Amino acid sequence: MANEEADDVTTRLTTAQTVDTSRPAGSPFKLPATLRADLDADLAALKATDSDTGPAEGGRAGAAGARRLALDELNRQHRGGFRFIAAIAETTITEPQRLAVFEAYGWESGEIGRLDDDTRLIALARQAATVSAADAAGNAAYLYPAARLTRIAAQLAIIDAADSAASGADAELATLRRDTALSLAASTLLRIRFLYCSATRDADSTPELVRIGYQPRRGPGEVQHPPTGGGLPGSSSSSSTSSSSSSGLPGSSSSSA
Repeated sequence: MANEEADDVTTRLTTAQTVDTSRPAGSPFKLPATLRADLDADLAALKATDSDTGPAEGGRAGAAGARRLALDELNRQHRGGFRFIAAIAETTITEPQRLAVFEAYGWESGEIGRLDDDTRLIALARQAATVSAADAAGNAAYLYPAARLTRIAAQLAIIDAADSAASGADAELATLRRDTALSLAASTLLRIRFLYCSATRDADSTPELVRIGYQPRRGPGEVQHPPTGGGLPGSSSSSSTSSSSSSGLPGSSSSSA
C-alpha cells in the first residue's frame, strides 16, 4: 500500500516538474537537462511502483483465500477417502488388510484423527498420491478412486500456486521495488533543492523554494517568537518590547521630552 513518505515525495516532485516546465530557458532556476530527465524518470517510477503495492497486497489476500478454500476441500476429500476404506465390504477384505490400507493413506491405527491441522491435510494429500496397490494389501480395488485422487491433486495445485503469494512474497517484492524507487526519487528531490539554493546569492533564503514546497531560511529578526508571560496587556515583556522598539526610532527622545 502507499505510504506517507512516497506521497510527499511524489507531490514535491510533481510540483517541481510543473514549475520547471513553466520556467524560461534563461532562468537560473531552470533544471539542467540531466536533472530534469532524472526527475521525470524517478517520478514515473515512484508512481508506478507505489501503485503496484496495492494490487500486490490484494493478490496476497486473494491467494490466501483460495488456499483456504482448497484446504477445506482437501478436508472433505480426506473424510470421503476414510469413509471409502471403512465401507469396503467385509467379504472382500480382512480387518488386518483394512488396517494396512488405512495406514498406507496416513490413517494411523485406522483412526481419522483431527483434520483441523493444515499441515496434516497437505501431508495426507501428498501421501494419497503415492499409495500403490502393493501398499494397499496388494489389491488395487482398495485404492482411492481415480476421480478422488484427481480432486485431491487439483487442490494441492491450488495450494502450491498460492503459497508464495499467501506468504507475502509478492507484496514484499512490490514494497522493495517501491522503496528503491522512493530512495532514488528522494535523492533527486534533494538535488533540485540544492540547485535552487545555489542558483543565486540568496542561497537557501531564496523565495523560489516556496514554489517547490520548501520553506526558505529566515534571517535574524524575521522569525516571530510568541511573547513571554502569556502576552497579556501591560505585562513586563509587552512594555519592554514597546520601549525597545520606540527607542530606535528617529526623534524618539524629543517625543518623550
